[in-house]
Amino acid sequence: MECPGEIVTREELQRHLWPGDTQVDFESGLNTAAKRLRAALSDSADEPRYVQTVARAGYRFIAPMAQVEASEPQFIRAAPALKKAPIQLRALAVALVLTAVACISALVFFVSGPRATTDARFTQITFDRGQVSSARFAPDGRSVLYTAQWGQNPRTLFLTNTISPESRALGFPESDLASVSHRGELALLKQQGVTPISGSVLSRVPMTVGLLY
Repeated sequence: MECPGEIVTREELQRHLWPGDTQVDFESGLNTAAKRLRAALSDSADEPRYVQTVARAGYRFIAPMAQVEASEPQFIRAAPALKKAPIQLRALAVALVLTAVACISALVFFVSGPRATTDARFTQITFDRGQVSSARFAPDGRSVLYTAQWGQNPRTLFLTNTISPESRALGFPESDLASVSHRGELALLKQQGVTPISGSVLSRVPMTVGLLY
């Protein structure tokens, strides 16, 4: 509204709303602000009455404007020809204030928010020589169920956790662990023959069955 009829470029809006060192998705932020502004004014991008989009350039305020007399409070309002202009201009002002508040809030969040750490912590929980073929977390969120073949022993299901490095064999020889339900049920795949082409059998077994042995 400070430049009625003139194109305000997206770069000008970006510099006005965000400092140069701000890390934010400017394109998405401007698009969202324009959509909310039109929603507040009941305006349309296809048939604009107030805010016109200039392709690959920026935006233009196209509603008629008039300056009030010096004796009245100094503010800009739409021409008298538009009967509902004062109400909609107030809505425009509110929308601009809300947009500015949202931008400031986003800036504060990005500047003062917690920084995500990229450091990963690894804890070794198996120590034998062999091959681990599958693994899943147990329902308690701390224990780990895994299928492994250690040395010349058959492939077996084990249970371990990060507190104790010792693994407990649950049995179910020559079966691979496919899934664990939140109720502690196991989905096991047992291969028929020596090659996958021979087929497999899918079984559903309570985890407590293995804990009994």
